Amino acid sequence: MPENPYTILIIEDDPNLMELNALHIEMEGYLTLRADSAENALALMEKAEKPADLIISDIVMPGMDGYEFCRQAHQLPGWCEVPFIFVSSLSTLEERLKGYEVGGDDYIAKPIEPKELTRKIAKVLEIRHKNDELQAMASQSQSVAMQAMTYSSDLGQVIEFFKHSVNSKNFKDLAELFFDFMRNNGLRSSIQFYTAHGQVNFGDHGEISPLEANVIEMSRKKSRFFDFGARTIVNYQDFSILIKNMPIDDPDKYGIYKDTIGTLCNAIEARTQALLNDDKNMQRGEIVDAIQDAMGDLKTTMADMQKANMSAIDTMINDIDNAMMTLGLEEEQEDNIRAIAAKTMDAVEAVFGRVVFIESQFDKVQDRLENIFKD
Repeated sequence: MPENPYTILIIEDDPNLMELNALHIEMEGYLTLRADSAENALALMEKAEKPADLIISDIVMPGMDGYEFCRQAHQLPGWCEVPFIFVSSLSTLEERLKGYEVGGDDYIAKPIEPKELTRKIAKVLEIRHKNDELQAMASQSQSVAMQAMTYSSDLGQVIEFFKHSVNSKNFKDLAELFFDFMRNNGLRSSIQFYTAHGQVNFGDHGEISPLEANVIEMSRKKSRFFDFGARTIVNYQDFSILIKNMPIDDPDKYGIYKDTIGTLCNAIEARTQALLNDDKNMQRGEIVDAIQDAMGDLKTTMADMQKANMSAIDTMINDIDNAMMTLGLEEEQEDNIRAIAAKTMDAVEAVFGRVVFIESQFDKVQDRLENIFKD
């Protein structure tokens, strides 16, 4: 067990599940606190000397449900930043949105797989640790590109964003440029890029939680602007953006932000497609190189085989001539044997002619591949 183990608060009204989950968690070296209801958990939290490091709570429970418990738990002094994992047999997008909206960090569907439980616990705690370190540096995270911004109007900021976005060398640079713009306007956000290798997630204060990434992904097929509460998800072909604190109490400002962010997203989409194309071109080049190497090896092997076969045939003809001198064959018999050898030689040369044709076809295929991947 580690010297300073994390403490995990478990809320579960089923005593058998409580015991089983606690056993798996403790076997991984964590300490546990237990409560069989949300009400008892709140009472335990108020008396605790220090907050737990993580809360795992069922959603459907007698009395207060897990969502309301999460809201109240995060209002207690010292507990507002404690990460929260929901456990439930309800796993629709709507349920996950509820969990995310009240401050959840991840979601585990019942029945619980022990390995998944311990993996998610480790991941959430890792994110919490990283984000605690990054939080202290957040005020210093303004990018050099945004420092050059001298315009006070939204139009000036957008122009500056467009100018600097084309210089983004990768998704991280592009995300940071966007976050700088959002921070400059007092908005918190996350962005999820969709690549051939899978999702790439970035948050303005560090790594995003698994539940946040899941909510963005599951909302991808919603409308271009998808609002829930004070949050807005903006969906484009190659990325989605989550804005966490849209000013819903100020409709005019809310509308201006939507228009401005929509304009920024056009620049992000253009640069994202360019970055994706760069990645595709690199992969295409690697494919061409691999095929050319393979075809080169085949051509070398065939040439070696051709030389070996010609040498073997020459040796065979010499051996036949030497043998006939000792066999005492009649001239007609010798001529017949030489005719058979000559016929074999002609057949082998015909095969070698096909080899030359195949090599020429290899060259055509290589040229065609290069032209295809240049398009």
